[in-house]
Amino acid sequence: MSLKGIKPTEVKTAKPKFMLSGKSGTGKSYFALNWPAPYYIDTEKGVTRKQYVDKLIKSGGVYMGPDEGSQDFKEVTNQLRELATTQHQYKTIVIDSFSKLYNTEIDLAEGRGISADFGKSKREAKLPSVDLMNWFMKADMSGLVLCHQKDKWERKEKELILADSVYDGYTKMDYDLDLWLETKLAGKVRYGTVRK
Repeated sequence: MSLKGIKPTEVKTAKPKFMLSGKSGTGKSYFALNWPAPYYIDTEKGVTRKQYVDKLIKSGGVYMGPDEGSQDFKEVTNQLRELATTQHQYKTIVIDSFSKLYNTEIDLAEGRGISADFGKSKREAKLPSVDLMNWFMKADMSGLVLCHQKDKWERKEKELILADSVYDGYTKMDYDLDLWLETKLAGKVRYGTVRK
């Protein structure tokens, strides 16, 4: 067996991939539309208002919504595979929101009779999530994954306490990504807190 390490000067630098999580209305989608030439995968049909469409046109992007299969894990993964393996003019991948895609898969699993007990239905959403993220990371493009925010509860003795806020998606997704920002709104000012 031969050693496969290469010189650091031969390592191809990767484009940044990161996550935005936050409550509704904190500017996640609007921020994502500022990136160059996005391939915008809109699972919620939230980027169909005029101000969003105008920004998408100005940035040279394209739109993939529910009518084009954005709520189907397999179809979105196929699109990411295509973006990772073919020549195209797009520079940024946006998945808005991953939470909708993930939770839809959980709902479908429960509809097939897979119990939510002990996280069984969540496991049904984890496998396609891992495959999707592998192709997302392989694409030679910048990438943004937008997620909803949810509360993290912990048990302290006999009580459940609100410990933190986290993103709504499969656990450990943040390990794959370079940066995780939690968006917030204070009055009319939007900002992001670095979570990773």
